[in-house]
Amino acid sequence: MAPNVLLTAILTTLLCTSCISDSCPNCRVIYEKCHPVKGTGSGREELCVTCDPSAEHLVRDTIPRCTLLQKATTLFLRNFRLGYLSSADINHLKHLTHLYIQPGNLGLLDNQTFEGFECKLYELFLSHNNLPYLGKGWLVEVLRFLNLDHNEIAYIEEGAFGVSDQCLATPALFLPWNKLVEIKPGYFRHLCKLRVLDLRHNQISTIDKGTNDFNLLC
Repeated sequence: MAPNVLLTAILTTLLCTSCISDSCPNCRVIYEKCHPVKGTGSGREELCVTCDPSAEHLVRDTIPRCTLLQKATTLFLRNFRLGYLSSADINHLKHLTHLYIQPGNLGLLDNQTFEGFECKLYELFLSHNNLPYLGKGWLVEVLRFLNLDHNEIAYIEEGAFGVSDQCLATPALFLPWNKLVEIKPGYFRHLCKLRVLDLRHNQISTIDKGTNDFNLLC
């Protein structure tokens, strides 16, 4: 094969790893209308999709890129072997309002991973993963439920739930079955609208002042 033809073939292969396909063989629509959210103002029909990983033995699974997922408003990723998650993994999921990655073998999130959606997330579930801590800027304001149960979370950096000088609207945060031993004031400083904080089944021995306004479950 001539060198220029070989180079063209290699470039085409590299480019197509990020192409949007018309088919998602491991994804299916569960039902056309799911999680109806009033007041979003989007006017879009809700589209609920669930995906399973490829049967191939890959070092790391990737989230499918196809037209169906581009349009999805709710996405369930089940039994993926992701390891980490960055904005490059999900930047094609523009219309999501509900995202569930459980389990996904997640041990790391990049900063601002969830910042690229057109609408704010109503629900984000990252339960049954391997997150050892929560880093600054890892998460975002979630308008209904943020669920991080059954991870390995031992501490939380300030600003982990969204960096803002104002109140974040997240009303419910679930952190049971983790490895927290102390609750520090900076953990939830910007979550001033939080009403439910579930810390059951951790190893907590100290709760500093600043969590008394929550409906604390521990």
